[in-house]
Amino acid sequence: MCTAEDSMQIISCKQAGTDLSNCPKVFGKWTIDGACIATGVFPSCGPGIQKLTRTCKDGTGSEICSINDNIMTVPCSEVGTGLRNCPKIYTRWTNSGPCKAYDSTKVCGPGIQKQIRNCTDGTGTEICNDNDKFQYISCMSAGTDLPDCPKMFGKWRNEGSCYSRKSTQECGPGIQMQIRECWNGSGNSICEDNDKIQNISCEAAGTRLPDCAKTFGIWENIGPCIPAASNSSCGTGTQRQIRQCTDGTGPNLCTLEDQERSLPCEETDTMLPECAKIFGDWVNIGDCIPKHTVKLCGPGTQKQERGCGNGTGSEICNITDTKREISCIESGTALPDCPRIFGLWKSVGPCISNDTKLHCGEGLQRQERSCENGTGKEICDNGEISQIISCKEAGTDLPECPKIFTKWKNSGPCLPIASITDCGPGIQVQERNCINGTNALVCTDEDMIQTISCKAAGTDLPDCPKRFGEWLNVGGCLTENQDMPCGPGYQQQKRTCVSGTGSEICSEQDLTQNITCEKAGVQMPDCPKKLGEWQNDGPCVSTGISPFCGPGVQKQTRSCINGTGSECCMLDDTTQTLSCMEAGTALPDCPKTFGEWVNDGHCIALGDNPFCGPGLQSQHRSCESGTGTQICNKSDRERQVRCSDVGTSLPKCTGIE
Repeated sequence: MCTAEDSMQIISCKQAGTDLSNCPKVFGKWTIDGACIATGVFPSCGPGIQKLTRTCKDGTGSEICSINDNIMTVPCSEVGTGLRNCPKIYTRWTNSGPCKAYDSTKVCGPGIQKQIRNCTDGTGTEICNDNDKFQYISCMSAGTDLPDCPKMFGKWRNEGSCYSRKSTQECGPGIQMQIRECWNGSGNSICEDNDKIQNISCEAAGTRLPDCAKTFGIWENIGPCIPAASNSSCGTGTQRQIRQCTDGTGPNLCTLEDQERSLPCEETDTMLPECAKIFGDWVNIGDCIPKHTVKLCGPGTQKQERGCGNGTGSEICNITDTKREISCIESGTALPDCPRIFGLWKSVGPCISNDTKLHCGEGLQRQERSCENGTGKEICDNGEISQIISCKEAGTDLPECPKIFTKWKNSGPCLPIASITDCGPGIQVQERNCINGTNALVCTDEDMIQTISCKAAGTDLPDCPKRFGEWLNVGGCLTENQDMPCGPGYQQQKRTCVSGTGSEICSEQDLTQNITCEKAGVQMPDCPKKLGEWQNDGPCVSTGISPFCGPGVQKQTRSCINGTGSECCMLDDTTQTLSCMEAGTALPDCPKTFGEWVNDGHCIALGDNPFCGPGLQSQHRSCESGTGTQICNKSDRERQVRCSDVGTSLPKCTGIE
């Protein structure tokens, strides 16, 4: 009898040819996975890619989730995870060309130095411009400063006459004051007083004074008379004498002979006693004989005789020992006294100034004269052989005392010469005090007031400035690369200039200048940048789970030479990221991944009896697609195998049902 199993079975819709349409895959929302990855040179700035992930639930049939359904990369800027702009990168400033002096006619003094450096664009708004690559600074700051312009001098000329260093005499070495003009240089080359005034020797200045003579003191005995015989204390000997000597000038220098000598003792009144002879008494012979035969007064001589016994050595009796002439006074035959006889007054030593500090003007002179004694009371007195009188009376006048001046001082402000009252050359009134010298050397107005240039007085007004006209373009803009009518260039301009005063003199730089065409309003179009060929930079970087297969991104670089102006190389000009397939560096496809086979239902008998005999077992498994052609299909997920192979065999059929 037929049963329900004989009249009904349940099979898959696919087997029955009544398949439903595949259920679609179900996706979650994309979410940011990790941080933005920079695609440029720097790891923390510039453009980058952001990895996004989402969940994916398989549908049915071919609607199986793949890795591309779960992961994708997008520019970071699109999802709000953009990195900051990479900054511009600079090299150090280096000097370009030599320092140029502000005054183009000179190679000294202050100047300006051009400097250059390389600048590599950053990203975004970090684009290099001319100010990043060029600058002009002072040569001193750049370490290329020119030497200071030197001071300029006029010739030295004598000012006044030679002034003796021995102010009491007009002789010997002296000092000559000289003056000259001095014009300031630059920097520290500023004229000072010693650039304009100097004191040199009169000999070097050609105003030499005559040489001063040596001056001597009086000879004085040093020690006693030295006997000629060392064991004697009488007889002949020598007397050592010294005196003071003051050098003159030039060849008139004191020698040893000027200061020391030895004389026979008898010439210096220091005679040793002779070794005594033995004498008898003197006896007058005849009358007293006057010294002056025309006079019968004063000293006279008296002839005497005596006996003599020889002494020792040279003390041998001679005629002078036995005969002599002595004064009549000594012999008691004196004549009446003769009066004293005086010589002429003679100046002794220099005139002594009343003012010992100045050695000039009025002074006193010491004088001496000889005096020959008379006889008796007619003896010369010291008060009669020495006197002090005025130097003028003695004819030994000192030079006149000069006028004495204080330093010049400015009186009032600088008075301009020109009609402009606050600049340019001017004259300065100066005053000083003056103390009269002696006699005719009386202070005058010219000694106390003078007019000099304000510059010499240190009160010079500022130079009147130059006056300029407007700059006017001359000709067209000249580009730096004359083969290309583009990019930066320079424009020649001219203007009028009226010189001021002093250093404010119009120069070629004041009349002509070259400026950028942009500043002159005649700018040329920018020159385009020059790009090289793209070249792969490094290996392909996988964007999937495996780093060795599947889709990836390839970084490429190329050279870029900046144009001008805004035609600057950007990061996008030198770096790009594209798919590895486009770059020809594609990774191999990632293979499909499978789960374990799982029995689906029970074994389906191949014979007429569904409950015994050989049969087929339906199985399914999961399959996750790889990349490229590695896409899961139905055969990857479903199959039928012999039930005996998977342990689901039906019992053997034992008979015919």
